[in-house]
Parts: sequence; structure tokens; C-alpha cells
Amino acid sequence: MHQPSRSFRAEIEGLRGIAVLVVILHHFGFSFVPNGYLGVDVFFVISGYVITASISKWDWSSFRSNAAHFFARRFKRLAPALLVCLTLSSVIASFFIQDMDDYRDTAGFAAFGLANIFLYARELDYFSSSLELNPFTHTWSLGVEEQFYLVFPVLAWLVLSGRQPAMVRKTVIWALMGLSLLSLASYIYVSPRNPQAAFYLLPFRAWELAAGAAVFVVSSRYQPPDRMAGIIVIAFAAMVVLLVTPIPLNQAALTIATVAFSSVLLWGAQSSPLTLSTLCSRPLCELGLISYSLYLWHWPVVVLAKWTIGLSWALLPFLSLLMYALAKLSFTYIETPLRHKSWGKTPVYGALTGFLGLLVAIGILTMINNPAVGTLYSGTPANLKQRGAESLVTPLRDSNGQGWAGEPCVITGEGGIGTAIPIDKCTFGQWDTAQKRILVIGNSFSTAFAGTFQELAKQTDTAILLTSSWGAPAVPEFGFHGPWKHANAYYWQDAIPSMAEDLQEGDLILMVSDLAELSPKYPADTEKRRQTYETGLRSLSTTLRASGLKLAVLGPLPLVREAECTPNVAISQWFAPKGGPCHLYTRDETLKRLKPLQSQLTTLKEEGVLQFINLFGFFCPGPVCNYGTNDTIILYRDEWSHPSLEAARAVAPDVARQLFGSSKH
Repeated sequence: MHQPSRSFRAEIEGLRGIAVLVVILHHFGFSFVPNGYLGVDVFFVISGYVITASISKWDWSSFRSNAAHFFARRFKRLAPALLVCLTLSSVIASFFIQDMDDYRDTAGFAAFGLANIFLYARELDYFSSSLELNPFTHTWSLGVEEQFYLVFPVLAWLVLSGRQPAMVRKTVIWALMGLSLLSLASYIYVSPRNPQAAFYLLPFRAWELAAGAAVFVVSSRYQPPDRMAGIIVIAFAAMVVLLVTPIPLNQAALTIATVAFSSVLLWGAQSSPLTLSTLCSRPLCELGLISYSLYLWHWPVVVLAKWTIGLSWALLPFLSLLMYALAKLSFTYIETPLRHKSWGKTPVYGALTGFLGLLVAIGILTMINNPAVGTLYSGTPANLKQRGAESLVTPLRDSNGQGWAGEPCVITGEGGIGTAIPIDKCTFGQWDTAQKRILVIGNSFSTAFAGTFQELAKQTDTAILLTSSWGAPAVPEFGFHGPWKHANAYYWQDAIPSMAEDLQEGDLILMVSDLAELSPKYPADTEKRRQTYETGLRSLSTTLRASGLKLAVLGPLPLVREAECTPNVAISQWFAPKGGPCHLYTRDETLKRLKPLQSQLTTLKEEGVLQFINLFGFFCPGPVCNYGTNDTIILYRDEWSHPSLEAARAVAPDVARQLFGSSKH
């Protein structure tokens, strides 16, 4: 019933070898392979081609039998090596990474072919962990393929079974072509508007696998003539140049070009002796042969190196050999034997065996995820009373039980629309009797300074109402975008004006937000955005002055978020002699980027538009803007550069001096 597919084509293995090689070099961070991530798109095209070729000669008269056989082959091909990689990597990573929750969740979803959906959802989460430090980020592409395989047998049966009338088959083929074009058009449209969806989700990637399937259909009927050899060489050279050159094209154009060149090579490589001999070279074919296991293991090796010994040219040979050794072991002892071995006397027993293996792997991942297993962490935890982004809503109360209640004071999503922020639960000090009142507004950075406002209320006769809306723009003139756009619009347009009505003449609104986007690493329309920011500040200041109120702004902090660091890694660890994944900027580098924004705020201060609270000196006291060390205050609570409770309390006298002229009022 299941006849063998077309004969082995070594050039396909060579193309796989190129794809996995450029992906690895790109993930090493080498600038000479800026578009190496496009190797994944080459994989998608190859997968569409190979999977279509493998089933093209099956007898599809029985859908149930063929579908069962198809899924069994896919499971045996993909699952064993994946589950072993996920399990071992999770165990090893737990020794070096304390906060593993997001990463282990990624592994769990990857085991079921859903990593792409999970990672897309986490991209929409305001406090998702860094994907660059997640050992399992790369499994998103496997999720795309596995979801495509769920519908592929149905499509194959409709086209290949011969049980449908010719007209129905033609209609199905035209419909599939239309859906593929719709997928491509959707990708082009969505890519600039929602790049995360275009990157992660199958509907916007299906056209790439469909392109590979179409190449097989075309090549089985039309072979390229010999005169095409020169064009094939040009296509091959163009694809290589595309992968290793920083070409000024948008993401959609780069992806489409990669898919086009890959498709041409799959169709016509055999007609070009030069291209064929290159792709069939032993090194490329060897990489291609183990490309699946190599793809699985390369990213955990890269990420764990970031967490420990670091990435450098000197370590490249060692890390490369480690990747190759792990991939070779996986290919030789897991992938190949289990792929070809019978898993049971009948398909039912085989399926049960596979399901049992899946349950064992999931069980191990679940046990690792148990909080008690946090003892696997071999480093020294950062000495923080509050750690992680989740601590931003931790209540902060005085010994008498009064103070800030946390969650009721923060709009964390669309569910908070229409909910009033209660003054009595969100205020440090006595709102009704205090000599002065301050309304603090902003995004998550405002709550990170809760310790500051608690100390200010103790030191001065000031009541401080602390509020926040996750992801809120620094000024409403930036507009409202993303998954919290309606909540942020409500915060700026309804909640803030309502709370401002409770202020009295002489009171103050203090704006505390993350301003890093106004000093980006690669400026584009930054000057325009800073001008929009200034317009928003002037407008708000004018509105407040009409009511006898004042405006103050907390200025930009060091650009530590870009360091991809965590408190644990920032302090000295035995396994990270070079500081782990932290890429910290010097004080001079940081000030150079912040200078335009700081100058802008200084000018507004001199004009009497606002008070400018500058805490840069506190958060970057030395030549390098770091997290702090074991013998000083740890400045940040998480990888998102939210100040720690300890830092917030320590900086309170400086804030009081800049707001009131002294630490006492």
C-alpha cells in the first residue's frame, strides 16, 4: 500500500545543511550572517517538498489507514529526538537558571507541537521573559510544521485518492492554490502590522510549505532544461548573498525572496553541475543529514553558553563541536533507530508506545516545574525582597496595615476598563489631611518606585496616590496600540482625569514611565517621537496649570533592559565568570544616547513647564551601568529593568530633594 517515494536526492540534504549552518551562525551573533534566520524559511520549503514526495505514490483509497500511517511516521520522525532534547535541556538549564517557569512552559507546549502559539501569546504578555534567553524559543518552527501536518493528510486524500470525480479534484486543487495565495497575501499584509503573528502563526506561514509541495508537483511533470543551468547558479548565489548580506529590504520581501530561491533550487539544482556538486559536497550533506537533531540542540547550547561561559570567537570551536556531538548522538542513537524501528506489533500498540513515551517526557518536565525542584539551581540568588515582574503588584503597607494595596491600583489589561482606582487603597499617607498630594501615573515603572513613595510619605506630610496601567504610553499623544490599547485609553482619558479632580491647588502629578523607546539603539523616527512627547508634556502642563496643579516627570534611567540580564546573573556566579548573558553599556555610551532626551527635559524645566527628576546618577554611579553587586544594593528586580524595592527606598531622599528642595518637607 505504501510505496517508496522518489529516490534519495543528496542536493536536498546539502540545502538543509546550508539552512541549518546559517541559522547556527546567526544565533551565535555573528554580524556576517545578518539574515541567517531565513534558514528556517528554507526548511519550510524543503519540508513541503519532501512530505509531498513521500506520500505521492501511496494508495490513498483508504483515508483512515493512510492518515494513521502518516501520523505514525511523523511522530516517529520528530517526537523522540525532540522529547529527549526538551527533557535533558530542562534539567541542565535548571542548574543555571533560577526563574525557569516561562522556559519550562515553552518546553511543555513544544512537546505537543504548540510552541509557536505559546510564544506568540507570551510576546503579547507585557512581562514575558526574554526569548533570547529561552532555551526552547527555536521550537516555534516545529510547531508550525506539526500543525501543517494535521491538515495535510486530508488535503492529500482529497487530491490523490481517486475517489472524487475529476471536477471535484480540480476544484480542490484550485481551492488549495487560492488558499496558498491567500496565506501569502495575509503574510504580506500582516507582517508590518502584527509582525509577531506573521512570524509565529501557521496561517501566515502555510504558503511556504505549500510552495515546497508545489515545486514537487511541478518537478514531477516538468524537468528544467539544460539551458537553465546558468539561471540555477544565479539563484543559488543570490540565495547565499541574501542570507549573509544586510540587504535593505523589509521582512516580507526577504522571506519571499528566500522561498523563491529555495523553490528554484529544489526544482532545478540537478540541471546545474556546479550547483549540484556544491550542494552534494560531503560537509553540507553531513550537516543536512543530521540537520533536525542539530537544529534541536544548537539553540540550547547557545542559550546555556550565554547564561554561563558566554559567547566569543575563542569558544566557537568548542561550542560547535559540542553541538555537533550532541546532534550526532541524537541522530545515531535516538532519531534513526526509533524512526525505523517498529513500535508495536500493530499500529494500535505502536501508537500506545509513542503515547507512553510522550507521557513520560511530560511527566519529567512537570516534575522539573515543581517549585521544590528550584533547589536544582546551583547559583547564589540575588538578595531581593521583591523579585520578578509579578512583584510589581505586591502590596506595600506600613506596620499599621495602611498603604498601597497593589492590584486594585493597577490596570493590568482590558478587564480593568471602567474600574475606578480606589484612593483609599492606593495611597501612601493621609489623602484628606496631608499638606500636599501627589498623583503618580505611568506604566509598570511607576509601581516599581512604590518603595520611594512609601518613604516620601513617611518623611514628609505628603499623600501619594500611586497608579499604573501596564503598557501605557508616556503621553496619550503617542496613541494607543497593542493588546492593552483600550485599557490604556481608559486610563488616560477617564481614570487619570477623574483622579485629578481630587487634587487641590498646588498639588502635583508625577509621571513615571519607561522612556527607553525615546533613546533607541538604532534611531529611526526618534526625533519625531521626542517631539510628540514634548507636545504631550506641554499640553498636559497647560491643562494642569489652569487648575493650579503642577507637573513633574521622572527622567530616563540607564538602558539596562537591553542588557538581557537578570538580577541573579548580574551578581557574581561560579558558573558565569564573565557575567553570563549581560551586555551592559558604559556610563558614557548611555549618556550619549540619553543626552537628547535629557536636554529636552532640562529645557522644559527651565521654561517652567515641569519639574525634571533626574535619577541617572543613582542608577549608574560607576563607569558601567550595571545591576549592582553582592556588596551593594541590587538596583533592578527583573530583566525588564524595573527598579528593585531596595533601590526605590534608597533613592527616596534624592527624589525628595529634587521635588521639595530637601529630604524633609
